[in-house]
Amino acid sequence: MALAKAPASGSTPGNNHIPGTVATPENENMSNSDRARSQILNTLKRQAKPMAVDQPALQVELQWGQQESFQNQLKSNGADCERVADSVAALAAVNALIKRNGWHPLPVIAPGLLQKVQLANRWDSIHTEVTEAGTVAVSEAYCGIADTGSLVCLSSPDNPTSLNFLAEHHVVFLPGHRIVAGKRDVWKLMQAEGIHTPRAINLISGPSRTADIEQTIQLGAHGPRSLTVFLLDQLNP
Repeated sequence: MALAKAPASGSTPGNNHIPGTVATPENENMSNSDRARSQILNTLKRQAKPMAVDQPALQVELQWGQQESFQNQLKSNGADCERVADSVAALAAVNALIKRNGWHPLPVIAPGLLQKVQLANRWDSIHTEVTEAGTVAVSEAYCGIADTGSLVCLSSPDNPTSLNFLAEHHVVFLPGHRIVAGKRDVWKLMQAEGIHTPRAINLISGPSRTADIEQTIQLGAHGPRSLTVFLLDQLNP
């Protein structure tokens, strides 16, 4: 006569116990799939690592750049750069630059710069919009970037973007103390001064140039053919 096989230890007839689980009143009525799912979830809970704690971002201070480095890099980009004492000296330099090169005698002045330096005392009439070929545009940069020799120009009604691109010759006034080390420092400076992001931010690193035609560098194809920067020790005398 065949003998009935005794049930395995820890199990009862009709109840397939899953190793690693404890039989409790709560899981007695659970199906095999429910108990398996419960076992997996319990295992994951035991093995789960604590969540990483968010660390505050490091606040890197604004880095200022060296005026000499800025000048050297700007010149290597094909622009001219000259230090002057103040706005009066800069205006005299602009006038001399125009006469020396035979450029259009009446420059176009950014409205904001016109208000600051009272340019009307230098020329008989003043334009604020580029209208003729050969025009000289005079505007002001927000700051300079030492490692690339770039000018940062923020668009506004007082400093129109058109002056950066439509004139044949571009002259820019930049206070000598407003030169930062790198591009990231521009955003830090704007944040520190509470400057909201304008409609356009132009980084100008030299005169317009292209090599689209016969792989030969051509100046002035897409903007000013010359760029002159006057570094002012102070804006007003």
